Amino acid sequence: MSQSSKKQREFRWLRLCQEKCLVFPQGEPLSYEDERPDFRFAQGSLGIEITDYIQDQDKRGSLVRELEMIQERIVKEAQTSFENERNEQIQVSVFWVSNVKPTKSDRKMLVHGIVQTVTRLISQGRDCWWPDWSRPDEGALGKHIGQIGIYCLKRSKSFWGCDEAGPLGGDVNRVQAALREKECKVAEYRKRCRNIWLVIVADGQHISSAFSPNAV
Repeated sequence: MSQSSKKQREFRWLRLCQEKCLVFPQGEPLSYEDERPDFRFAQGSLGIEITDYIQDQDKRGSLVRELEMIQERIVKEAQTSFENERNEQIQVSVFWVSNVKPTKSDRKMLVHGIVQTVTRLISQGRDCWWPDWSRPDEGALGKHIGQIGIYCLKRSKSFWGCDEAGPLGGDVNRVQAALREKECKVAEYRKRCRNIWLVIVADGQHISSAFSPNAV
């Protein structure tokens, strides 16, 4: 994500907090570009830092999120490849079962395998695929993907995406880890702002950013 895209996303979350939460600081921030903290308000009285809630994230990032992004790119590449050859309005759901990052050669195989599978399902009038372990080509695909489902659409635009599942719980500890990660920056932020607010964003778009406070 580029710096400008990151800042636009942070600004959207700032505005959403202002709209939804009556006690959240209102008004226009003085600074949009500064990252220490993300937003500063009038006369340096208030600073707001926005950070993402992502499972198992450390200074090197999150392996869970990295795998999700790779899987998402594979599905989007498969959609592009399919749509270059066919004009079909379909919804495709790919359910991943592997937590191992695929190699570059595996990624090419997966793109090709998803396209072939979707094409075959349409031609056979079927709506779901599970790996047939007696077939070597399907076995290779099945090491990473447990199911591919399709649904033919009449008017809506095609949508290809990943179905995700994962364990719940441990969220309180992860929030505490996010707090500790930002705590070391408070002294620097206080040089510019008397009060600091921290907004932790769990957008729920992926399993890695799903927050379940009651599942502890």
